Amino acid sequence: MLNIDNPSESSAQIFLSYLGPTTGHEDEYAVRTMNQILGGDTNSFLFQNVGLKEGLAYNVGTSTDGDYNAGELGVNASVPANRINESVGAIFRQIERMKHERVSDGSVERIKKSAKYNLAKAFESNEGHISAIEMKLDEGLTPESFIEGYNAVTPERVMEVANKYLPNRSDGKYLLYIRNPLQE
Repeated sequence: MLNIDNPSESSAQIFLSYLGPTTGHEDEYAVRTMNQILGGDTNSFLFQNVGLKEGLAYNVGTSTDGDYNAGELGVNASVPANRINESVGAIFRQIERMKHERVSDGSVERIKKSAKYNLAKAFESNEGHISAIEMKLDEGLTPESFIEGYNAVTPERVMEVANKYLPNRSDGKYLLYIRNPLQE
């Protein structure tokens, strides 16, 4: 977004997109866990390091979509427009960290507990019950299979899928889209 009064304070948008598993794929739950640790909340690598420690993102997070037989993962960030290259570099450093550092058992357990809580919370509404029926009919997914999927995730499995799906900056398959208000 362009700050007309002070252009040097403008923010740019970074969208990094790369291939991921489809819904129902054997890697789905490990990838969802990896994505949550990488950029899913305020405890994530991206938020803590790129946003808070390095001050290179106002907002940063990850996304996952395995619907329609096409898996896609991504990182999106709102960054200082005059520090885009630094921000992209910091994002890729955290991606490399996911690939080479074993995440803690506690981090994986936190994600599992959160997923189970969200599943239970969904059943507090009629909409949640309808959604569960739809998932069962469309994809064969039951609450039990959902819990089993997350229970099978380990820190080693997270590192394995990180190396399988997260792109290398220099030679990886990804799309990097930058929306910079300072460029015409």
